[in-house]
Amino acid sequence: MEVYPARTLTAHKLPNGKYKDNSETLRAEREKILRGLPEWVEIADEKALLANADVLDAVLCCVAGADFLNGGAMEPTDLCLARKEGWIWAREPGTEC
Repeated sequence: MEVYPARTLTAHKLPNGKYKDNSETLRAEREKILRGLPEWVEIADEKALLANADVLDAVLCCVAGADFLNGGAMEPTDLCLARKEGWIWAREPGTEC
């Protein structure tokens, strides 16, 4: 399964602008994302997620995986092409799983 964190943010109607810089300047952006994660996402260590954008990306990959497992991810429109080149699995923005 291939995922793209920015696409997962869009699907969940979360800000997907600049948040990758691990500086304190963009901590507020990561905090907005954290507060908007689905209610079933439990974060044991918010400090790690807020301090490091890579940790946030890992969480977003788990959210995308859950969307896929719950049947909420959009299937490829061209399965043959997807098998050859890959497919980014994400749910359609605004849908509930």
